[in-house]
Amino acid sequence: RRNGIFVVNPLRTATSFTETAQAGTTTYSVRTFFNGDRQDVDCADDIVFTPAPVAVPPLTCSATLDGDQVDITWNAADWERVAIRRNGIFVVNPLRTATSFTETAQAGTTTYSVRTFFNGERQDVDCTGQINFAPAPTPGPAPGPAPGQLACTQTVVDGNVVIEWDDLEGINFYQIRVDDAWRASVNPGVERYEAPNEGTQWMIRYRPPGQTITVNCDVVDAGPAPTPAPAPAVPALACAVTTNGNQVTISWNAADWERVAIRRDGIFVVNPLRAATSFTDTAGFATATYSVRTFFNGVQQDETCTNGPLPAPAPAPGGVVCTQTVVGGNVVLTWTNVPDVAFYQIRLSEVWQASVPAGAIGQQNRYEDTNDPGTWVIRTRPNGVLTDVVCTP
Repeated sequence: RRNGIFVVNPLRTATSFTETAQAGTTTYSVRTFFNGDRQDVDCADDIVFTPAPVAVPPLTCSATLDGDQVDITWNAADWERVAIRRNGIFVVNPLRTATSFTETAQAGTTTYSVRTFFNGERQDVDCTGQINFAPAPTPGPAPGPAPGQLACTQTVVDGNVVIEWDDLEGINFYQIRVDDAWRASVNPGVERYEAPNEGTQWMIRYRPPGQTITVNCDVVDAGPAPTPAPAPAVPALACAVTTNGNQVTISWNAADWERVAIRRDGIFVVNPLRAATSFTDTAGFATATYSVRTFFNGVQQDETCTNGPLPAPAPAPGGVVCTQTVVGGNVVLTWTNVPDVAFYQIRLSEVWQASVPAGAIGQQNRYEDTNDPGTWVIRTRPNGVLTDVVCTP
């Protein structure tokens, strides 16, 4: 027992025990038991112990810059606690056994210090090596491929202006402007815009990466206003009947009919759908006479059906046919004007070259240019349908 407080039970056969001396005055006693009888004996001589003072280890530290990293190092000792400070502000408590710490360098001038505690005593030491760091500028986004220069045309057709251009890679949208006032935004893939001709100079604004480009559209003379097209001719009506027992099938040719009526022996039977081209009369009579009545632009037609299959319709007229010849070192494109086309767009290897106004239907048209290598194409939009025709030598 030490100062009356239990310390340890040594082996019953032991006759000695050793421990580190406690600072100050200490009294020891031994307690034994023999046949159940207890004895307590104070040991002779109190222990008076004054420990030698432990010196606080000196603290040293340094800070070095390695690329964009700062390494702080300090000497090892039995530190109770360690703290790293940057410009006098706490950063981190590393492990008490650690001797280094690394962090990313701060821009500008930075000083570091280390604070330690040993036996309750604090030390603060400024690290040798002031850090001066200038970070490399952050690179901007890598520029994408520069798109080609956009070319556009403006043509007045029937009081409307038609803007045409070639779609470019990497463009999110095209802004249509007239006299520098916004009119519309058009998605990529669309190469045409039509609107009332309410200004003088039409233009397209687009934004390649890091740029804003505005291009004035070239004015293309569409020529004299075309003669209004005559009202479409009434399609000829043809119909036929085929029989199978008491079933009679009536067939007629397709057209943009406003209304269709089936008649048996002159008496109304049914109005089929206007887009239909056949009707089966399940209560028909093989000996009956069938007819079809149609309306087109208000004009009524009545056609008595013939027996047998419906004759095949005549083939539709062809579109643009373009020929290509070389004259005096220049290429000459020729074609015949076709209906429903206001102008012809001349293209070389998918790049716009010019827009040629349409002339009288059936007359020959012509375009001449330098004989550059590539494929010459004529683009038209009859009734809004984009059509490309390759010119043949």
